[in-house]
Amino acid sequence: MSACGGPSTTPQSVVAGEDPGVTLSADIGRGPGGSLAVNYRVRNGGEEPVIITDGVPARDTGLLPEPDSRAAYVKVRAGGTVEVSRRTFAAPGGSERSGTALMLGTLLRPGQEVSGAVRLQQPVRLYRPYDSGASGATASDAVERAELPDSARTVVFCLGVVDQSDVEVGLQGNVDDEHRVLRHPTRQLLLCSPETDLPR
Repeated sequence: MSACGGPSTTPQSVVAGEDPGVTLSADIGRGPGGSLAVNYRVRNGGEEPVIITDGVPARDTGLLPEPDSRAAYVKVRAGGTVEVSRRTFAAPGGSERSGTALMLGTLLRPGQEVSGAVRLQQPVRLYRPYDSGASGATASDAVERAELPDSARTVVFCLGVVDQSDVEVGLQGNVDDEHRVLRHPTRQLLLCSPETDLPR
């Protein structure tokens, strides 16, 4: 099912400034082997370059992230909808680890359009930064130990958009000119597709 997303103020989103003119379209369905598959396209229709938060690592890490091209964060919203996302997250309230988990973002210039894909093997498991006791848990252990609840019936896909002024320059290290290292959290505009039935 195709879905187009505009700015969303869903729980835990952090909106940075005005709508930069970036649009998201996403197809959510079954993939190979019964996986949960998301194929998406994002276009910068604005006048300024932005950073999209598309570099999710397979590990919750405080080191230079190595994104997994199939990975995404997975949480269940208060209403029971599954949120599959590539975005930044806040640390749990009062956590001394806030800002220690990292991900990568990609520079998206005006008029540029890029595509991406997520493949989550069944059973889909929860995954978000700071859920493990310490950074370094892999996507198959402590970070994702909980499966989706049986009550989950709908799903959305979300992608973060970051203004370049909110990127911390000192983190960049050895990444190339097309990518940026981002902390969890970094201010973002959250784009989400409409809810659709969760493929079973």
